[in-house]
Amino acid sequence: MTQPKLRERFPVLNRSTYLVSHSMGAAPLDSREKILEYWNTWNDLGIEAWDRWMPFVDECRSVLGQIIGAPGRSIAFHQNVSTLVHSVLGTFDWTSSRNEVLISELTFPTLKYCLEALKGTGIHFIRVPSHDGIGHDPSDFTSLITGRTALVLLDHGIYRSSALIDIPPIVKAAHQHGARVLADTYQTAGMYPLSVKDWGVDFAVGGSHKWLCGGPGASYLYVRPDLLGTLRPQLYGWMAQQEIFEFTPDVQPADDARAFMTGTFGIPSLYAAKAGWETILEAGVPSIRQHVLHISHQIIRLAQERGLKINSPLNDDSRGGQVCVGIDKAHEVECLLSKEKILLDSRPYCGLRISGHFYTEEREVLACFDALDSIIKR
Repeated sequence: MTQPKLRERFPVLNRSTYLVSHSMGAAPLDSREKILEYWNTWNDLGIEAWDRWMPFVDECRSVLGQIIGAPGRSIAFHQNVSTLVHSVLGTFDWTSSRNEVLISELTFPTLKYCLEALKGTGIHFIRVPSHDGIGHDPSDFTSLITGRTALVLLDHGIYRSSALIDIPPIVKAAHQHGARVLADTYQTAGMYPLSVKDWGVDFAVGGSHKWLCGGPGASYLYVRPDLLGTLRPQLYGWMAQQEIFEFTPDVQPADDARAFMTGTFGIPSLYAAKAGWETILEAGVPSIRQHVLHISHQIIRLAQERGLKINSPLNDDSRGGQVCVGIDKAHEVECLLSKEKILLDSRPYCGLRISGHFYTEEREVLACFDALDSIIKR
């Protein structure tokens, strides 16, 4: 059920029908206060604000760890996932015989771009085909893992279909062949109960501006705890040093995931994000998942009643948070709905993407489809 007291913390819900949390979570009022707290700290302490900010970063690692199932010291932050993925890729020797990376043909494009940028280093990536253009069976990946596989890149949730990938069987197969696994949790963290530690993945990435309601600029990397201290990222900067403010001339990486944090990062983004993370913990991820499924059932039913194709798995266990609804000229429809303050989005090969969060009410979904009826009749 919608939690009214929590809903009141999101002003955008008073002036729009907000069905786009899969793409940009609503901004909590608390984030405004947190950003002001950041400014006050900077203004009051000046250069000495670092003495407050660095412990605050550790607080953030601990809070986020409660959501993704990871120890705080295994988490690093940066402004975006692309940089963090490059940090991970830089720990591999692509000139060796183990130089292959498996990646879904349905993956979010930034992961492909990261691999494409390394062409000429010896890296060889294999696009894993989908059997239906919507999702993957674990065997799609496990059947391709060999002794030449260095890394398997997995999207826990497929951005263009909402299909979920079953991570543990792929991790097991990869580790049996000496390969590592990176899971992208951007599409699911905060909406789906998960534990990257229990999955056994070597790395996981994600960001805060979707289900976590934390805004952009607060992306994260998880590194499996027993790997900490054994990897040497090539993308490196002063914030990755063991003793940051000693300014030693030699490279001395931190003995935790901070070794992946490169240079100066976005402190204000973490202030905003922490407010969102704490709200998610207050609402409870298992409860959020159940309400999102409830809203998804309504979206699916209303779309099917209108003869619209569902481009997402119909099985709850195989579907993430949004429902992808096939419709002609989806982007035009999205723009027309936006004029009526009904916010959702569209993607190629997908159609409209519609979702609820813990703050979504059934009446909002009905309003969306009533407006959609008017557009279709034009």
